[in-house]
Amino acid sequence: MTDQTPKRWFEGNWVQSSSGSENDNRTDVFAPLAIDTSLIRAACETGDLETAIQLATAHVDAEFAMTYGDLVTELETEAALAQSFLSFDTEALAEINSDLARQPPMIPAPMTNGGTRGPGDPNTEVPPKHWQLRDKIGVAGAGLGIAGLSVASYVVFQTTFEASALPIIDDNPHLAGALAVIAPAGGYAVKLIGNVFTDPANRDQYRKGLAIGGGVALVAYIPMFGALFEGLSGVFDAFAEPNHLLGWGFNVSHVVCEILISASLWGYADAVMRKYAPSEEVENPGIAPRARTKDARTADIEISSARHGRASGQLTRLYGIRDSARTLVETAIRQKMNEQPRDGLL
Repeated sequence: MTDQTPKRWFEGNWVQSSSGSENDNRTDVFAPLAIDTSLIRAACETGDLETAIQLATAHVDAEFAMTYGDLVTELETEAALAQSFLSFDTEALAEINSDLARQPPMIPAPMTNGGTRGPGDPNTEVPPKHWQLRDKIGVAGAGLGIAGLSVASYVVFQTTFEASALPIIDDNPHLAGALAVIAPAGGYAVKLIGNVFTDPANRDQYRKGLAIGGGVALVAYIPMFGALFEGLSGVFDAFAEPNHLLGWGFNVSHVVCEILISASLWGYADAVMRKYAPSEEVENPGIAPRARTKDARTADIEISSARHGRASGQLTRLYGIRDSARTLVETAIRQKMNEQPRDGLL
């Protein structure tokens, strides 16, 4: 280090400044940070190195606070606010991307008038007589099962209501029949819930769930039926105390079993009919608004990221000015108090 450079730093006031170069994007030029050299010399005269360094550091920090205190506070607030916006927009963008990933690109649309454009029409609906044999048998069996379950459910419900001898049933003979419609209609209603899924894979999963649920209900129903109705091998006791909990469980499992099995049969028949009645596909209308929201969130993230980067970068430069001043002052004090070399920074 030459003799001239330290003297220029400490002519009256020591100046440490920072400015952007022509090759970077920094446009802010910070005002110089002035350090009183007489105070630094006075600190050296205390005779204690650590005390002198502490006093000089406190002076540097005070000058830094007086010069850049408002700007540092403003930049810290801006950086924290930009970080909060950045975190919020990033989480929102992740949710949007997850939602978009679940959206099928194409969804079924109502079929055009199939068959009117000749045998080459890809939307021609196949009539039942041209179905595969296994599908004919399967749908016929499902139809018979649905009809049988509906009739059986209706009869059981009506008989149960009439046997209850409730006054409301006696006064309204049609009420038992009306209530009995709930079970067969419930199976079709449960099947219709699956139509809310636009993705065929989700509809298949729902249909499988109904079939599994019906099987579980049937497994629970069988032992209850055997416990209540012992059949020819059992002994009937007309004066036996009825098990109300077992009767309640039997009724619940009976209704759930009929509804779920009926719903699964409806679902199977619907799947077969969809197979032979293909529909046109159109672009999912839900993707476009989600994509616009994604673009808006991405733009917000870019703005927040730029604001956070600018504020954090300026804070780094400002703290660099302070830390550089601390280092130079401490170096000058150590040189002065050690008198080596004698012609030091001070």
